[in-house]
Amino acid sequence: MVRVKCLAGLKRAVGGQREITVSGALTVKEVIDKLRSEYGEEFEKRVVDETGQVKRYIAVHVDGKDIRLLEGLGTKVKEDTEIVLLPMVAGG
Repeated sequence: MVRVKCLAGLKRAVGGQREITVSGALTVKEVIDKLRSEYGEEFEKRVVDETGQVKRYIAVHVDGKDIRLLEGLGTKVKEDTEIVLLPMVAGG
């Protein structure tokens, strides 16, 4: 199973859990779609934009690597993959 860690305020998007597991996914997009299906509007409001993509201020790391440096949402996942969803902080 793929482990998904939701850090900071994103825990609210998945019922307050810090770590959840997802099975049957082959790509990051499929993991996100399964989470959208399971956690509904709250997850979508916090994580997904109006086009169905992950919001630009949410960092998605697969086994420690930013998916923007890999294959984006098409990045493959395996049984023991760890995905981290982390809202980026900005300001001055």
